[in-house]
Amino acid sequence: MQSTSISSRAGSTLLASILFTLATVLLFPSHRVMAQGSSAGVNGVVTDSGGAVVAGAKVTLKNIATNVERDTVSNGTGDYFFTEVPPARYSLTITATGFNSETFAGFDVGVAQVVTLNAVLKVGNVQQSVTVEATNTEVESSTAQLGSVIGTRAVNDLPLDGRNFTQLLDLTPGVTPISTGQNSSASNTAVVQTANYSFPSINGAYNRSTLYMVDGMNDNSGWYNTYAVPPIIDTVQEFKINSHSDAQYGGVIGGVVNIASKAGTNNYHGSAWEFVRANSFDAAPYISAPPSYHLNTYGGQMGGPIWIPHLYNGRNKTFIEVGFEGTHFAKASGTPILMPTAAQLGETTFGATPSLSHADFSSASTGVTKNGTCNATDTAPDPGNCQLWDPTVANDASTPARPAYLGNQVPVSEFNANSLAFINAVFGKNGPITIPGISPTVDNFEINDATRQTTYNYTGRIDQHIGTRDFIFFRYAGFQSTVTAPSTLPTLFGTTIIPSQQYGISWNHVFSPTTSMQVQYARSHVEDDALTQFNNHDLWKTYGCSTDMCDDFVGGAAVLVTQSVTNGFSGGETNSPSANLSSIHEWSGSVIKIVGNHQIQAGGGWDEDNYTAELRQGTALRRPTSRAIPTLHPPSPTSVASPASAWSTSCSIILTMKTSATYFSPNGLAASAAFMCRIAGS
Repeated sequence: MQSTSISSRAGSTLLASILFTLATVLLFPSHRVMAQGSSAGVNGVVTDSGGAVVAGAKVTLKNIATNVERDTVSNGTGDYFFTEVPPARYSLTITATGFNSETFAGFDVGVAQVVTLNAVLKVGNVQQSVTVEATNTEVESSTAQLGSVIGTRAVNDLPLDGRNFTQLLDLTPGVTPISTGQNSSASNTAVVQTANYSFPSINGAYNRSTLYMVDGMNDNSGWYNTYAVPPIIDTVQEFKINSHSDAQYGGVIGGVVNIASKAGTNNYHGSAWEFVRANSFDAAPYISAPPSYHLNTYGGQMGGPIWIPHLYNGRNKTFIEVGFEGTHFAKASGTPILMPTAAQLGETTFGATPSLSHADFSSASTGVTKNGTCNATDTAPDPGNCQLWDPTVANDASTPARPAYLGNQVPVSEFNANSLAFINAVFGKNGPITIPGISPTVDNFEINDATRQTTYNYTGRIDQHIGTRDFIFFRYAGFQSTVTAPSTLPTLFGTTIIPSQQYGISWNHVFSPTTSMQVQYARSHVEDDALTQFNNHDLWKTYGCSTDMCDDFVGGAAVLVTQSVTNGFSGGETNSPSANLSSIHEWSGSVIKIVGNHQIQAGGGWDEDNYTAELRQGTALRRPTSRAIPTLHPPSPTSVASPASAWSTSCSIILTMKTSATYFSPNGLAASAAFMCRIAGS
């Protein structure tokens, strides 16, 4: 029995890391603007037609979708800088006394991208305007970043099996879709069943060393280094995959996946979708029908300005964006097992009260003929390894001195009532069946319950512009996955519940055209609750498991421990909640100062990663053995020697004969007789 509580949190077991060096001063050459988090930057140089710099020119950056404007002026070297620019589509207008104004028409600023637009002003009247096209904005001449942006069109239009955004990572140069490590199976990760996903290597780094960010905020699950909450595809504006080359990104040594979500605009907008896959849409098969399958994905998103009639008009300043997506999945499967027959239970009809004097474990019943054939009519012990011996008599003698069950006919009077009650509770009236192509002595029952999953993914963000100097936004995203799947016995089901959240708040403040600041707090949290239970959770009482064995786990949980039969059945209950599979609190901030044609940036961050789990499980192991083994029913000497190949590890179940001391309940009974008559080595 294991009952363990593990916790790693602040204090001596705190797992924390400096994200990028606190109070580090970085000096960059002209035009180099570091885009913090998922924000971006716009810069350039203003000159006249003769190449002389123009100082004091007014530069206005306008978000076309929200009409939000930011102003700055070119400095003494003609340079202008906009930092902490949210990804969007913008226009840029430059005016100066004695010159025609110049406007760069709509251009896109991507996530964590720096756009450089140099302006050449012509002598003239400021009232006259020249409109030029912004070209080559995708070329980041101001930074040394190595990465690629996946834009809105690719995100929304490319077909994705399961609508998991990580499939798009493979479109980036330098990304290698590998499948190594624990995250290769996406266990403990918010993934829709049967969906394709990719946790790749980025530019040669280990695939578990990637940092996932949404809107510049940590979205990592610290357990397997995957994401905490997957963004809904239709709420993603774009994302960028970078090599880990900037001091501001810490905590990992690999690549950075930086996702920018859509923000509200001055125009109300939205979309809705539903995708359905099911067997009912398929053509009738010629030979046999495949297992039933159903996947339904549905959702919607909308955004716009916050407007409350007669109370508040948020146009040009307050915006909201929300999204929701749900899935319902079901897929049937077939798991063959070997269960006891009526004859092996001493019954005339399966599920009835035993009415026969002996249970039949002969070779005809079990299919075991190893080194001999044990016939029901045998009048002497068979010398082969098919022979069963009475474990309750002559326990201190060698094997030949113990009486044999002649013909492998076991007296029903030696059966344990609790074991029979357990079998009836698990199988009910569901007796053995014939499975085409499989011998009934190999497998004679099939568990065909469906695996089912429901997921709910929801997200929202609010953007608030306060004048032209302050920008605050808050985001919240959550994901809930519940998977229920049949286990190794009828009425035994495994349930995995993964709730996760990612939320945070960010504040950008512009002190002056040369000084700006960003501070933010973010949290990502993943919980993983794994539970395997019989439909009748009091089944441990039915077969007589002691309280100290099955009802003494952490938190007062009752768990019918796993029963494991060598070469046969293994199954039982577990109850292992991980309240904090990953709980990351992140505080970060930075200040940017422009001095001439240099930028000075200082920033720091702190991540606190907490882990808490309770492991509530146990195992009773049954296997053939030649060592001393305890017996408890009926009263007898303390040990008995038994040749490993001479007797069934499974038939001991119904006699409450334990073949391993790892099972230590005073009233220890087997968890199942599904394999009770399979002789070891058969």
